[in-house]
Amino acid sequence: MANYTPVKPGDLITANYFNQLLGSFDARISALEASIGASSGAMLITGVSPSGAIHMGDTITVYGQNFGVPSQVIVTVGGVTVSGTSFLPGSGNNALVFQVPPVPGIPPLGQTVLLTVSNPTSAAPPYSITLLPYALTVPTGQLLIAMTGAPSVGSITAGNKYTFIFTITSSTSLSDSYQLNAALDAASKGAGWSVATVDPSTGNPMNQVTIQQGQNINTQVGVQVTIPGTAGVATAQLTLTVNSSTNPTGLLGTGNTTITVGAAPPPPNTIPFSNLVATANLSGASSSGTTSISLPHGTTSAVIAVQAVFPSADNYSYTGPTFDAAGWVGNVVKPTTNPFSTTGANQPITIQMQITTVPGGPANTTLHFQVKSTTKSNIVGSISPTISVS
Repeated sequence: MANYTPVKPGDLITANYFNQLLGSFDARISALEASIGASSGAMLITGVSPSGAIHMGDTITVYGQNFGVPSQVIVTVGGVTVSGTSFLPGSGNNALVFQVPPVPGIPPLGQTVLLTVSNPTSAAPPYSITLLPYALTVPTGQLLIAMTGAPSVGSITAGNKYTFIFTITSSTSLSDSYQLNAALDAASKGAGWSVATVDPSTGNPMNQVTIQQGQNINTQVGVQVTIPGTAGVATAQLTLTVNSSTNPTGLLGTGNTTITVGAAPPPPNTIPFSNLVATANLSGASSSGTTSISLPHGTTSAVIAVQAVFPSADNYSYTGPTFDAAGWVGNVVKPTTNPFSTTGANQPITIQMQITTVPGGPANTTLHFQVKSTTKSNIVGSISPTISVS
């Protein structure tokens, strides 16, 4: 029906009337063109599902008109082609279902890309979507674990229980449940010492903890050590290992401390260590967190690297490496000065130690290394990994 006022004899034809008439013609002609386009086979994208941002790897449905036979249709997403053989059930003239392909160069926060649909005879106008990288299903990142709270007693004595607080500093891509495993060295375990992970607030047993995704998230875990009435050994090495439930071998961390009977509790280990490795491409070398490293048979020299995270800009000094067994020697080759300086908060620095032993010398030892602030007595970190040559 015409959207204008009919003219009667004698009426004045004004500019307003003429504009009204042209507007009516324009609307009717546009509707007619759209109708003719659809009926004549013009291709059009009308929408996508799911709406909003879409991850690479998601299944997407593109809705529209006159796509034609799916086997002859070509779709591009950000310039990457999806051929007819890749369309999933449900695809047809008015819908195309497929998995979004990997598109190079998409930043973590996503990017607007063009979606196109064409066949041998026609093409739809491009359609814009927001594309994100693949959705993560397995958490990745880093766990730094340090003993940050020692029991408030004058000295460690036999026949008592002591709870040590460990802090897990995590930077991970996804939230996950993490398994907790506390352990003692073989000698103290053989002497009857026992250990368990507990809630740091209640002391109740706790064998797993949920850690949220994010950067520098701190989570505390209690580790309770029970020393028998007859200690049997003078010192014990206490270790806490934390593993991601869904990525147990790829996302894990360890922290440790040394307990000495008759001595004061160890100071908090406020400089956490991680990524203990043997460098120089030693084939067959392996490590477990920061608690042990194994060197291939016949090795007489190796460079051991470990990463420490320093809490603030300061000057730090180190002592070690020293060894329990005779025949081992070592020195720090990086940093090149002692003391050395850091320039910011939570700064990671890789420390490298050259270690050597004589051919046919002792196969096993424990390495001791400590680093501490030169201005604050409570900022300290240490590791004591076992070293074996096998």
